Amino acid sequence: MTENKQNNVNQNNVVDLEFDDAYQDIGVRGEIFRLDLSDLALKKLSVRFRDTGIRLQELDTELNPDTATEEDIERIMDAIQSEMRQAIDKTFGEGEYDRLYKLAGGSTSNILKFINTVTNIIDDRREKQQKEAQQSKAQQHLKQKRRNAPKKTAGTKQ
Repeated sequence: MTENKQNNVNQNNVVDLEFDDAYQDIGVRGEIFRLDLSDLALKKLSVRFRDTGIRLQELDTELNPDTATEEDIERIMDAIQSEMRQAIDKTFGEGEYDRLYKLAGGSTSNILKFINTVTNIIDDRREKQQKEAQQSKAQQHLKQKRRNAPKKTAGTKQ
């Protein structure tokens, strides 16, 4: 038995399998926000944060500092905060945007950093899942290919 296999098999011949956590904790000034990364949550998060990013970009392009009135700026900033509030509260729970906003010092740019961090975590997890799925398919294909390969017999040249 190889050393690697010995490390994964205990004395009762049981394979110990380690799983990744289905969540990611994000710390902000000593406070923890737990991001659910289960399969179902990850699908919803991908769509939610993609749509939030698109909407925030649209709002940002609406704001022309050279021509915007004070009312325009206030309206767009309110819309931006509303988008961020929806994304944060739907992801972390009702009222979590307010807690984060206080921790962020009332800074929308700090909230955007948090949202970018969440988006990066989601993207990284999805990429990892896709790589693992591709590796698994490749391994299955290789096993199938080996099973279907002609058997070597004594005295046969290959």
